[in-house]
Amino acid sequence: MTVCFRFFLCLNFFFLTLNGYSLPITITQVSDLNFGVGFRNDAAKTVMPGTFENAENASFMIQGDPNRAFTIQLPRRIDMNSTLGNQKIRVQNFTSFPNANGTLDASGISYIFIGATRSALKNNQQTGPYVGVFTVTVIY
Repeated sequence: MTVCFRFFLCLNFFFLTLNGYSLPITITQVSDLNFGVGFRNDAAKTVMPGTFENAENASFMIQGDPNRAFTIQLPRRIDMNSTLGNQKIRVQNFTSFPNANGTLDASGISYIFIGATRSALKNNQQTGPYVGVFTVTVIY
């Protein structure tokens, strides 16, 4: 029996300065956070954020004012829900690279990579896909 996981997200944020107009800061999803296939009684699984996109971490492209610093805010925890029933799996300990703060490059682009920990799977965990949504906030 298998359990599958996927996440989906895309958010946009903007900021207007008092001294004039700043470009909107936008965040665009590049890839999902993916815990892969799990089996009943599996231990908790941690996906590391890494320093580049891989098959498991979530990645996002940030665009805005060139060379501008930004802050990253992540959720504390969320629940993934079974698409076939009413069971949940907790996801927590979200981490990012860069950690908490980043800087857009000279062309106004940066990438962030997100990891998290999926809770251990129960002996009676319902099989099938589980999906969840989490919010990533970026602020100038």
